[in-house]
Amino acid sequence: MDVEPRYLTLDPEAVEAAITPATCAVLAVHTFGCPADIDALTTITRRVEAPLVFDGATCWGIDFRGRPLLSYGDVSTLSLHAMKLTHSVEGGAVMGNGLLVANWIRRLRNFGTGVDGALAQGTNARMSELHAAIGEVVLAESDAEITRRIRVRRWYEEGLSGVNWLRICPFRPEAGPNVAAMPVLLALDAPVDATKLCQELHSRGIHARAYFTGHYRPHTLRLGGPTPVTHDIASRVVCLPFWGRLTEQDIARVTTALKDIDARRKGPRHAPAVHLAGRAAAPVSPGATGLGVPRGRA
Repeated sequence: MDVEPRYLTLDPEAVEAAITPATCAVLAVHTFGCPADIDALTTITRRVEAPLVFDGATCWGIDFRGRPLLSYGDVSTLSLHAMKLTHSVEGGAVMGNGLLVANWIRRLRNFGTGVDGALAQGTNARMSELHAAIGEVVLAESDAEITRRIRVRRWYEEGLSGVNWLRICPFRPEAGPNVAAMPVLLALDAPVDATKLCQELHSRGIHARAYFTGHYRPHTLRLGGPTPVTHDIASRVVCLPFWGRLTEQDIARVTTALKDIDARRKGPRHAPAVHLAGRAAAPVSPGATGLGVPRGRA
């Protein structure tokens, strides 16, 4: 189903149009940590008596209306992959508002075993002691990482204010802090599309991702209706480097590169060389700084 164009989350009108007697649940993604339209989706699912499931993979530390975003819906899921704000190297978690969901998930992760035998859907999805130990260490650092990311976002907001061919994707009111990712949306007349922008940045040693193009995009999807907004947005969304250990100089390198891409494509450059921290900027190979391939953060 399609997304709505402002917050890039599931369009409730598209959900309404796709509901049939066979609908068994509604699954909505909190895109880049931005809450889906919880009120509208809750109204729809309650009317048709279908569970509301939220994919909150990136939502650790984000609140909505004074409570954790992961507490909304009948079920919310959280990724504990190493690229997330808090992680256990690999794994995930399921949050449910009742013992029925909790007991069902516990059974499914443990080979499906129960007093009445094993379920065919069961699997060995239990977390190892090693992953749990790493998760405990990372979790203790999560509040500090959130604080650092708030600072990094502020540097981005200041540095990108002069780049008129892209904008930081907005965050839904009453939600925050906005610490999951740094997605930007390219204007229709931007000098590059999402894929080309990532290539340009990579050539400068800056790791960015276009999540909805190339090898991140599924080849075949079963659609519940037309998706014109999704197809348009997919070619124009890029996630810039975003984790707490980035410095103000790192962010300056990213924003300078974006301005340079625009200037170079418009014509010959006559601007003076960019200097960071009092020294001329030198070519940097991928991975040589915190802007290269992420080291456990995204």
